[in-house]
Amino acid sequence: MSEQLTRIESLLVTLTEQVMDKFDKVDVRFEAMDQRFEAMDQRFEAMDQRFEAMDQKFEARFQVMDNRLDELDGEMKHRFQTMDTRFDSMQAQLDRMEEAQAEDILGILQMTDAKLDTVKALCEHTLKEQALLKYELDRLKPSIFSQSNKLFMNDLE
Repeated sequence: MSEQLTRIESLLVTLTEQVMDKFDKVDVRFEAMDQRFEAMDQRFEAMDQRFEAMDQKFEARFQVMDNRLDELDGEMKHRFQTMDTRFDSMQAQLDRMEEAQAEDILGILQMTDAKLDTVKALCEHTLKEQALLKYELDRLKPSIFSQSNKLFMNDLE
């Protein structure tokens, strides 16, 4: 029985050694995996740092672009305000010109009306003079005919 126990003990020791060897191999594999994971983690950390650096560069560039766009926006607003001011002044000038033209046209119409009144008065005066002359001629006709007849008769004699 002792030999069997020794044999069992020997088998158990062998088995234990084999299991321990297997565990050592698994430990080595796990250690290799840990090293690979550590290397991957370092790569990811490096990538994170590069991404962070790129993000900072992009942020800096976008900040410059954003500042430039703000400047352009300010310049455009200023130019639009200048254009609005110019348009307002042009509109005011056009309004003044239209008002002046309207006043000029009104003045011309008033002058034309005054001249027409003058022409009307002259026409009326001329018609009155013509009527007066016609009346005088009509009134003098009989006496002129009689005088001319007398003269004619005198010439005949």
